[in-house]
Amino acid sequence: MAAPSLNQSELRLLRALSRRKVRFMVVGLSAAAMQGAPVVTQDVDLWFEDLNDTHIREALREVGAAYVKGSVLDIHI
Repeated sequence: MAAPSLNQSELRLLRALSRRKVRFMVVGLSAAAMQGAPVVTQDVDLWFEDLNDTHIREALREVGAAYVKGSVLDIHI
């Protein structure tokens, strides 16, 4: 089910992760927005079961996204 709060790039990443069977959850305000809550958010927060899963990097490369390691784990599309 496509959520209207996600843009095409974000949907492509989630689909790429799913195809590779990466275990993840959409969390935070983005999860609330997907459930229909009246929130304003400009990002998608993801939780990964295993950040060392090589399939995450494969999915990021497929959609032209990048993982930037910092004080907060950020993936930029």
